[in-house]
Amino acid sequence: MNDINFDIAKHWLPMSEKQGSIEKDTLRIKVAGINFHTKPETSCWGVFTGSIKPEPSNPYDSNAIGFYKSDGQLLGYVQKELQDYVNQFCKGKELDCVIAITPFTSKDGKVRNQAYATILKFFENDIEYATEMINSITEDVGHDALIEITHFEKDSHLLSESQSKDENNANEEEGNTVFRYDEFYKFPQSDKTGKKTYDTLTIRIEDADWYFDRKKWQAGVFSGYADVVHLESVNKYGIYREDDSLVGCPNSFDFDDDIREFTEGHRIFCVFKLVPHIDSQTDCIDIYGKAVLIKFFENEEKYARKLFEDTRTRLAKSTIADYKKFTEKKEYLEKTGISVLLSWAFDTRRYKFGDNGTTYLDDNGRPQNPRNGCATSVAVAILILCLAICYL
Repeated sequence: MNDINFDIAKHWLPMSEKQGSIEKDTLRIKVAGINFHTKPETSCWGVFTGSIKPEPSNPYDSNAIGFYKSDGQLLGYVQKELQDYVNQFCKGKELDCVIAITPFTSKDGKVRNQAYATILKFFENDIEYATEMINSITEDVGHDALIEITHFEKDSHLLSESQSKDENNANEEEGNTVFRYDEFYKFPQSDKTGKKTYDTLTIRIEDADWYFDRKKWQAGVFSGYADVVHLESVNKYGIYREDDSLVGCPNSFDFDDDIREFTEGHRIFCVFKLVPHIDSQTDCIDIYGKAVLIKFFENEEKYARKLFEDTRTRLAKSTIADYKKFTEKKEYLEKTGISVLLSWAFDTRRYKFGDNGTTYLDDNGRPQNPRNGCATSVAVAILILCLAICYL
């Protein structure tokens, strides 16, 4: 997620113009000409702050209304047929906006950009309303942008796959969330309830950071599976990535019974999220994880896909909200002089077995001596997060 910062007082409007609802005091509009002013590159994709400005001195169109990033870069214009409509909302004034730029694949197979701007009205001294508006719009725009980038990843993979069939590379990288109905056990159709609360199971992933190399992990939403994990003399259920690497285990041994009953002993498809958070006791950055297990039923691929899409969208939205909380808390702590460090668990793999102590494993699964405390300060910039999901 790109930084969202506004100078709320810069474009204040009189309170008499306030409609009193975010829906009425904002306007979402497409940015025309985005591909003339930006390149289809990852550096151009994301959510940005900017402004909308009338351009009466524009040599080509005196009614032109431009969209600009906060750094002054021109992104595009209001479509000519919508100029009057936008002018009614803006009343010829420069206003703030949130702009999302995302990629898509055109019919000719080329990667292009698309952009939408949400115009915001701020009113004199009403900082509380402005803050509520910024938070609401940023979350909504970020969620939509994340979905667009996720779809682009999937489409790009399919296109690449069709263009390189002869290579037959089974390890080719795919999007972060991939629907895999054909690869998992199908429960009898008679077991289907048709209700999301019964055909899915949500669990929290305990201490996901214990299984990651800090230079390799990335936050976002991913697909994988749930299966038994054998650690020491204990068998638990674990959440795995597509590449069979362990993400983490449920946060309670009690969950094992729930998972066992839900899966009936089968490996089962899941979608999970990973997002950084700050431990309230240590002020160290750890990774919070949540997984949703999804049952597939015989001859019910359409229903399975609906569960998958709904789950992915819901997790993506909550990931954005959680990341926002993380950045706000980090900023607050740093302003008060508290150093926010990465948990040493980013360097050391470990696993805790109830009250029987902690077993620490290195990257090869060998036991090693425990260490305490946080790691030496490491720049948080190494956390790979796109508020959207990174496209590599």
